[in-house]
Amino acid sequence: MLVDSPGIKPLSQLSKAVRIDAGITSLIATSDGEKMVNPKHFNRKYKRLRQAQKTLSRRVKGSQNREKARLEVARIQASISDARKDFLHKLTTQQNCLSKGLHRFYMVSHIDASLNLWGCSQS
Repeated sequence: MLVDSPGIKPLSQLSKAVRIDAGITSLIATSDGEKMVNPKHFNRKYKRLRQAQKTLSRRVKGSQNREKARLEVARIQASISDARKDFLHKLTTQQNCLSKGLHRFYMVSHIDASLNLWGCSQS
């Protein structure tokens, strides 16, 4: 099916490139000097998950209460997964995350994943 809509405008062709580095104190830093802070709302979700998993481990196997606790853990894990996907989508497409959306304003992006961030944070 082909639809021709006059209201939809194609994205302009860009020749800009950006390099994205993962950071320790910030989530990412671009070669333009912009930084994206780590999302803090995950801490609350991880705390709830830890508590729910503790509760699940204390329930008797095969009981109804264990099943309820298992479903609660699954709900929290799904919530974390959805929040991560939502954050990634907003980071790459919307303008308010980095003052410009990454995929809308850059034709080429290079993500540098060669750093051992765990080793860097140990010192």
